[in-house]
Amino acid sequence: MALTVALAAPPLLLRLGRAPFDDPGEGQHAEIARELLQARDPFALTLGGVGYVDKPPLLYALMALVFAAAGQSEGTARAVPAAAALAAVGATAWLVLLARRPSIRPLGLFELKNQTTKIIFFGTQIRWLNQLS
Repeated sequence: MALTVALAAPPLLLRLGRAPFDDPGEGQHAEIARELLQARDPFALTLGGVGYVDKPPLLYALMALVFAAAGQSEGTARAVPAAAALAAVGATAWLVLLARRPSIRPLGLFELKNQTTKIIFFGTQIRWLNQLS
């Protein structure tokens, strides 16, 4: 499982901050996290000074923590989603191991199918990021 995550990490993390924000949502999430960091209130989500209640605060709170620790940039804004993607890769590897156990094989195979579709999406996102830089 750790080997799978270690193999998935370089293509995802090496060029994390090279491409500028292209997707409007990506810049929007970074701005909300930046404003959250300035407000220092983990529940005061704002976008341009206006309350933002469309999404749960966890992503923004984690991004604000990364901003506080490592500075504000495209790479640090993408660090939390990248870590979540690596966690999904690890979970998929774990499900592959789980699917091999005879006692829970049907459940493991169902989850493996679900996670595999997420990995395909993950791969297309890496290809998209590589095209931007």
